[in-house]
Amino acid sequence: MQETTPTSTSDRNNRIPSFSSTSPHTTLPIISSIPTEVTTRAIDFYFRHIHRQPLWLFGERPLLPSDTSEELIYAMLALSMTYNTEDMPMDNLQSPDSYNKIARRGVMLKIAEGRVTIRCAQALCLLAYYNFILGNIPMAGFDIATVQNMIQLLPGSERNPSSSAVSQDKSRLFWSIQCLSSSCGRPVLLPSIPTSIDAPQMLTVETRDSLGTCIPAPKATESGLRETLVDVWSQSLKICELWGDVRLYVAKCFEGLARRPWHPDSDYTRLCSRLLEIEMIWPISLSYNATKFPELSPLEVENNRMDWLPWLRVQMTYHTIHCVLNHPSLYTVMAETPKSRLGGDSFWRASYLKALRHCTWVSRLIRTAEEKNLRLADPFFAQAAAIASTLHLYWTRTNDSQLQASSVRNLEVCRNLVREMATCWPVCKTIEHTLDQFIESTDRSTQMATDKSSPAVVRTSLIWVLLDVAAPQFPNYHDQSVHGRDVWGGHAATQDEDGLPRSETSSPPTDMRESTAQYASPPAWVSERTDTNPQETVENGTRGLNL
Repeated sequence: MQETTPTSTSDRNNRIPSFSSTSPHTTLPIISSIPTEVTTRAIDFYFRHIHRQPLWLFGERPLLPSDTSEELIYAMLALSMTYNTEDMPMDNLQSPDSYNKIARRGVMLKIAEGRVTIRCAQALCLLAYYNFILGNIPMAGFDIATVQNMIQLLPGSERNPSSSAVSQDKSRLFWSIQCLSSSCGRPVLLPSIPTSIDAPQMLTVETRDSLGTCIPAPKATESGLRETLVDVWSQSLKICELWGDVRLYVAKCFEGLARRPWHPDSDYTRLCSRLLEIEMIWPISLSYNATKFPELSPLEVENNRMDWLPWLRVQMTYHTIHCVLNHPSLYTVMAETPKSRLGGDSFWRASYLKALRHCTWVSRLIRTAEEKNLRLADPFFAQAAAIASTLHLYWTRTNDSQLQASSVRNLEVCRNLVREMATCWPVCKTIEHTLDQFIESTDRSTQMATDKSSPAVVRTSLIWVLLDVAAPQFPNYHDQSVHGRDVWGGHAATQDEDGLPRSETSSPPTDMRESTAQYASPPAWVSERTDTNPQETVENGTRGLNL
């Protein structure tokens, strides 16, 4: 697979100040050559912008340079200087990519010499995150897989993580890399020859039979952390795992391998069942209603931001999963012909209601975070906002003036977050660029609606990348070298490219109860209960979610 990068070299040079460069043969700098102030700021950056959002690699004790390794410091420098260079003294500093290469070389040398340590694995975990936020998805997947293999060589009890500090570090590393793998790792696929040797296939691994014990999830109390929301990060692993399976489902839909969603044994049914199971076992103390997050002051949130950031990601992931599972574009690509509809009215009615409800919740959570001055740094929030934006865009084309106005406001909220995060992480810039392309494509489709001879096309690769920013990890992702342009590159679509039909991307519902794909009028008792503004019903009628 051809590697893709979110921005051109010139774009990145415009964004990042000039640094001294190193050739591949330049002598590597030693840690003592980096000012202590810079090292301290790099460590502070990790705890401010990465710690428990999403990675949890260290305990809560102050992390001093003497507690780290050279590879760790260089990895932190690469991340911090990519995010923001304004607070860094620039004298004698190199580029983020230089520090990335230095850290990688040190890690790989230790692996080659058989000197794998917990700090070495932690550094590679940070490098995996670095490549993810750069948009270098294949390299991020390689780093993730390497760390997962390195963990097997690390000492520490697998059944009692509280027995030593090393075991606690191993537990945090193990589950951090699993969380990152759910977001951008390569899918677990097994090569198989079911029939002919000329037609081998890649099979998914979906068995969930228990085989043995696993490294326990880290506990805050064992790390010296006093949590307001007890074990919120560890509890979040439940839904992070589900997100990884949602990514696989999206790939199946685009590859034409998913069963119809209303089938009792379909992936859609199974994922909805697992999501409901998570709701049932979710601690009441961490639920939306119990935490009373909207009622807290900004100061209260700031004082406990290490709790509220993973809690907010759980909430956002829950609603984003519903948005993806019920996304109209996902089922348009499953239809046999561009003009056909997938299934009957019953499924579509429920699906569209869920899509509207949960994209509205994503917008609400973003607004609430803004009100609390909670700065979001996890790229997943930008991805969730982009997914919700594609749904809000759909509802901005309705003839219902109240629903349209609300959708316009919510769309702006989501796009503002994507724009803000695009100034920090290159992968978020990619998300912003892809979302802009998607919106331009749908606008172009709307303008062409009166011209039946015009191909109103929205690239399938556009929506796939929006639904899963790590889509290139899948073998059958439609590489743009095959289809005429690179979706990450910013060129206009051509007429011979795969696309979504006009009907599901640019035909707005005229009324929530008579919207696209809802041709049958609801029963009288449904009409009586839905006379209010549908958006108000969505916003006010689902407050008691279990998550």
